Formats: sequence, C-alpha cells, structure tokens
Amino acid sequence: MKILLIGAMPTENKYVIDLLKLEEKESLEDFFQLYYNKLFGKEIYLIQSHVGMINAAIATVLGINKAKPYLVIKIGCVGANSQGIKRNSLLVPTQFFHSGAWATRSNVENMPTYDSSKWESLFGDKPYQINNGNLGGIPYTFKPSGKYIRKYKAVLKKMNKNFFEASLGSGDMVIFDKKFMHNIQSNIVGKGKLWCSDNESYSIAQVCYITNTPFFGIYFVASSDYDDKDNYDPESISYQTKNTIVPIVEEFIKEV
Repeated sequence: MKILLIGAMPTENKYVIDLLKLEEKESLEDFFQLYYNKLFGKEIYLIQSHVGMINAAIATVLGINKAKPYLVIKIGCVGANSQGIKRNSLLVPTQFFHSGAWATRSNVENMPTYDSSKWESLFGDKPYQINNGNLGGIPYTFKPSGKYIRKYKAVLKKMNKNFFEASLGSGDMVIFDKKFMHNIQSNIVGKGKLWCSDNESYSIAQVCYITNTPFFGIYFVASSDYDDKDNYDPESISYQTKNTIVPIVEEFIKEV
C-alpha cells in the first residue's frame, strides 16, 4: 500500500522528512522533490509542492502518476477565518472549496462593486457565472471520505488531542476582509459553522477527484486571519510540525 504526503513549504516538511526518515528519491520535472521510505508496512512518499494552487495541482498530478497511491494526505498549516479559533488548534476538514473564486458582481444590481459583502460566487447558475458544465461536471466543493474522517477523529481522541471540524477554503489570496469572510460564511460554509484557509488543498482535492484517489488533510492553525491576533511565525510552524503533526501522521498512517 502506498500513501502520498503533500507539503508546500520547507518549514512544513523538514521535520516530517527527518523524523520519518524519508530520503530524496528524485526531483520530478527537476522541480518537485519526491521523498520515500517504507514505514509500518506501507510505502510512504512525500512531494514538496511549493506554495500555491497551480504548483499544488502540478505536484499532485506528478506525484499520483509516479507513486500511484491509494491515499493522498496534505500536511501543513492553515489560517483561521472564523472567530475564536486559536493558533495551534487541530483541524478536521469536512469539505474543500475555492475561497478565492467569489469576486464577480453585485448580487443586487448585477453590476461590478468593491463591496465584498455583495460579491457572488463564480460558481453558480447565472449567465455570468461558471456553471457545472463548464467545469467538466465536477462539483463546486469536495468532501473527504467519511471513513477517513472517522479514522482521524479516533486517532486524535486516542492521543488526547482536542480538535475542531471546519470547511477548508483554498486560494492564492490571503483574506483579511471580514465582509468577504462573512460572505463566504453565508454562501458556502453555513451559518454557525467554522472555516479556515490555505493555498493548496482545493486544487489537490480536485486532482484527486478527477483521478479517483481518496484525499484527506492533517492541519494545524498557524494564525488567525479573522482575529488578527496571532502573527504568522515560521519557527512556530516548524515546532508544531515536529511535536504535534509528525506523531499524528505516524498514528494515522498506522490506522489507514
């Protein structure tokens, strides 16, 4: 059995590579470093995608074609976009969506506007929106398998780890505008539910959907873009990866 881990930044990957004793196998297209080791009776690959939706999509295609995994797992940090989510919290993803594809036109007069509280999704049924047919029939959001959500929750409970469930949006724009956040909350996440964001997971989920490869993610919160209190700290990311994420990844790999 083969598992493909995907991490964007060296700060997210360094201790995963070191502590899982992954060795560089090759550089796909001379750009995406691919690492490998055999652990717990499984073949474990890690590909460094670098940051961004396009990089992540390319790396995922190359990684899946090379490793042919039965499961892809994104590892890394996210930003919180709902009130009250604390830095270093653990996230159980419930769905993946495109957080940067919401700026189209006013939902009042069908005219351009700078007011993000009136922006509509690019994905919809109106003439100026991208419809499902133009997307090749793929859905607007992707949900991880309930099987892996249950297994992941069981691992976290076994390790006495607190966690929260949330939608995860991805885009190449970091969102700080609360009107924009509230608009996404209303239109896709749902009232009273939580959401976070990163720069890669949605594109990975889309590739996995097209290639019929199960996808999951193991994340912790690096900062709050909603409360704007916890500043982004690369050293904290490395620390949390080493001391929190790697042990969780090991336990999850054993279970799947």
